Amino acid sequence: MHKKAAHITQMLEAGASGYILKENGRQELLVALQAICQGKQYFGQAVTQELIRGIRTLAQNPKAILTKREKEIIILIANGKTTPEIAEQLFIAESTVNTHRRNIIEKLGVGNIKGLVKYATQNGYC
Repeated sequence: MHKKAAHITQMLEAGASGYILKENGRQELLVALQAICQGKQYFGQAVTQELIRGIRTLAQNPKAILTKREKEIIILIANGKTTPEIAEQLFIAESTVNTHRRNIIEKLGVGNIKGLVKYATQNGYC
């Protein structure tokens, strides 16, 4: 996802009632503040365009949604490493490896570890 779109998404997930970009003028800031003070939400046109750009990026490249750590774990899984081996190599707990694996499977929609290995093979992770 585009860097700005990812940041905007994080703010929305954190409960932001509005968002405008720094580049926006004073007038838009005032409009946004008025809307929020009235209990409404406000997202500037530039924000909407950034979010759409981010969604299009994800549609074209699902790998963009994976974190650096998740990509590392996919590579290790695809190369036959076990959970304890991955945990030891990355200096993390086995439960953390399992959490990352669940998140990866959910993000990619591959269903299970077999689907994850297939995805990794088809997408150059091993």
